[in-house]
Amino acid sequence: MDWSKENYYHLSKETMFKILENYPNEIFVTDKNLNIIYTNSVSIKQYGILPEQLIGKNFYDVWDGSWYPTALPIVYKEKRSVTIEQVTFTGIKIISVDVPVFDENDEIEMVICGSQANINNYDISFSTVEDNSINHMIRRQNDSEFVDFVTNSQIMKSLFDSITRIADKDISVLIQGESGTGKSMLAKYIHELSSRKDFPFVTINCAAIPENLLESELFGYVPHAFTGSNPKGKKGLIELANSGTLFLDEIGELPLNMQAKLLDVIENKRFYPVGGTTFKEVNICIIAATNQDLQKLVEDKRFREDLYWRLNIFDIYLPSLKDRKEDILPLCNYFLNKFNEKHSQQKVLSEEAARKLITYNWPGNIRQLKNIIEKLTIISPKQVIQMNDLPNIIINNPIEAVTIGKFDYLVENFEKGLVTNAYNKHRSSRKVAEVLGISQTKALRLINKYCIREAEVE
Repeated sequence: MDWSKENYYHLSKETMFKILENYPNEIFVTDKNLNIIYTNSVSIKQYGILPEQLIGKNFYDVWDGSWYPTALPIVYKEKRSVTIEQVTFTGIKIISVDVPVFDENDEIEMVICGSQANINNYDISFSTVEDNSINHMIRRQNDSEFVDFVTNSQIMKSLFDSITRIADKDISVLIQGESGTGKSMLAKYIHELSSRKDFPFVTINCAAIPENLLESELFGYVPHAFTGSNPKGKKGLIELANSGTLFLDEIGELPLNMQAKLLDVIENKRFYPVGGTTFKEVNICIIAATNQDLQKLVEDKRFREDLYWRLNIFDIYLPSLKDRKEDILPLCNYFLNKFNEKHSQQKVLSEEAARKLITYNWPGNIRQLKNIIEKLTIISPKQVIQMNDLPNIIINNPIEAVTIGKFDYLVENFEKGLVTNAYNKHRSSRKVAEVLGISQTKALRLINKYCIREAEVE
């Protein structure tokens, strides 16, 4: 390439593109209507969002708290440059400089935003945002450790909106979803939003405690209740959770005899300790979680139907990562940032590695992703994690692109039409399940996928 002075003003599009794409900081450009007209691939590292997911969309359609505070509205309103310190929803601190470009009428033609991570020596001219609508978004993320839930998925954002509306209603909640999707964290989040947040949050894994010990763990026992027991007796987890929340993980593993006693606690707010003859009153909210299809267990007579409906006042289906692939990169960057700090590293994902991670189906969901990212943070030899650093199970994954063949496309559209029509008519996951002849769990998953809102459970 001839870089002589006469060619200085005649750089090719390819050269300009190469300069922008290899610039180490993010460049983000919006037009006069706040439509995104360009961003380079640094958006992958900072927000876990591919450039093609941003370009062509309006700023307000993609922002939704992905970084905060935002200065763009101030730039357009006051027609001036703004330098601001921000935090992305993946936990990365950045400095952003937003510069307006004016046309011949002194109107904003575009705004060029440049941002860089890990900078401590900037003179911040604008570090707070007065606009109430923007502050609302920031508060929503900061409240009750919301930032620990990293998502770009509309399904998940809709789910969190629904949870916010019911969290203070003091009702039983049933969380269903595959292993590793974050059911325990979601249960804690609901507790932190509730009126019981200042009282205990007690967890019991129904699959981890032997059946012969489960009753005494749940209900406690009176002094000398059985051979080998504590002569002073023992409080059970239900009593320890009084005034707070009892989280029953893996509720599908609860034995039938324990199910009957739990039902009595929910309905009458009382229980008998093992060996006791007088009941104890208790005031608790119950959140249950399972990776099984409880409705199928009810049909198989392995789970009480009356208990199922008492737990299922508000039901949540937590989708797997393969059903919300737009969350894979944000989660990768969130954990990468977390483990960089833990292990004193500065690792980043290459674009090639990032795109490969998206194609993987993550059968272990968030738990598997977290494990792999920590391993990569430790063992990858260079600062930039390349595709050949990834585990073979991901490298050898045959799915190279997220595509839908013609047959699958037709089937999915047909399925979408059935589910959407049924839900628009009945507004209930239970009714949709009945009409389509499927389980309520599957109905709820399909409603979340196609209707992008939580079902109302009658």
